[in-house]
Amino acid sequence: PMPLHAAVARYPSNGRLLKIYGRFLEHVKNDPWSASKYYTEAMKLVRGERGRCSRGCVGCCVESTRRP
Repeated sequence: PMPLHAAVARYPSNGRLLKIYGRFLEHVKNDPWSASKYYTEAMKLVRGERGRCSRGCVGCCVESTRRP
């Protein structure tokens, strides 16, 4: 299987993959600053494709990936 960081490098325009990688960085690597970069890029990609997220709202995609 391909490591997650290699998948992100290979598919940098996959918003879902960027959100997953952001969660990995935030929760496993304990690096919320780098995670924020990937969440932001994922949100830009999702908005660029649809103007809104897949649920029809704005800004929920990043927040829904974060857990306390």
